[in-house]
Amino acid sequence: MVGEDHRFYLPASALVGALVLSIASVASKNIVPGTLIPVGIVTSLVGVPFFLSIIIAPPEEFMTAGLCIAGFSAGYPKRLVIDQLEVPCLPRCQISVLLGPNGCGKSTLLRSLAGLNPARGELWLAGEDLMQLPFARRA
Repeated sequence: MVGEDHRFYLPASALVGALVLSIASVASKNIVPGTLIPVGIVTSLVGVPFFLSIIIAPPEEFMTAGLCIAGFSAGYPKRLVIDQLEVPCLPRCQISVLLGPNGCGKSTLLRSLAGLNPARGELWLAGEDLMQLPFARRA
């Protein structure tokens, strides 16, 4: 709704929240004429079904493939640090850990995934090819 620029998320969420509460306030005064229903009850009439639909939804809708890496090579102009890395698809909504000794390429991998270091190979996230995305969208 507000794009990918995080500077707009906080103001947009404040405006949308104020709009929702204003509509709930008007509705609380007009649902039963002459009776004032608390705004919290009106907002819960919308919020509870929404959150129940999220909880009850089948996990397959949210558990699509996460990060997939195939034939990934990265490093620096004069030194290749990662050569032909193959990582099976990591599941979404689960914690994955990147462990290794000092100097083994952990930071190089993360910088390359973000597009800060030159890299080649296949890099997919939720079915989208990250290597083809512009830097701002990829980060």
